[in-house]
Amino acid sequence: MGRDISEVPTRKSLGDYISEIERILPGFLRKTRDRLQVDVRILLQQALLSLPDLWKCLGEGKGITLTHGNAHLENFLYPHNPRKDSVRMIDWQFCNVCLGANDLAFMIAPHWSVNRRRSLSGRLTGRYHRGLVKCGVENYSWDDCWYDYRVSVIDNLYLPVWQWNAKLSLDIWWPNLKRVVRAFNDLRCAELLQP
Repeated sequence: MGRDISEVPTRKSLGDYISEIERILPGFLRKTRDRLQVDVRILLQQALLSLPDLWKCLGEGKGITLTHGNAHLENFLYPHNPRKDSVRMIDWQFCNVCLGANDLAFMIAPHWSVNRRRSLSGRLTGRYHRGLVKCGVENYSWDDCWYDYRVSVIDNLYLPVWQWNAKLSLDIWWPNLKRVVRAFNDLRCAELLQP
């Protein structure tokens, strides 16, 4: 990118991010009341209350890095000859400084089938953590990485809300919501929410 990481914007300020969700969420809940289960409605509201505590690491500068912000398979270019070239990421318009595990959770939780996610997410997160350690990242334990991944899955609960607000098709945001809620439950992310 040619920019120093200090020049890259950090994720939208937490206050602005939460205010934006607070603005959008009531309309989403109203428009989906016939479709959305009560427990999911409550979850979306409860998780929103927990976001300040869950994202406090951003203000502390702990465990953050440059992230793509829109990491999904359609934003990767795959080489014709993998021995000669490497995979490239495109569409960097949402790059920011955030939890590194955020890109991983974004790629997996809303986009992968339940079986694929269950089979691969732990292994891929482990591989990601081992890669960080191999590259010299210190004071970032496996437990820290797994916590950040789970926090990022919680954050992904709002991706379908953003997609709905952007007028994307129900065929896009509804399956994403179902997959993220399933990931949230499978990973016992409710343990991380405020009581």
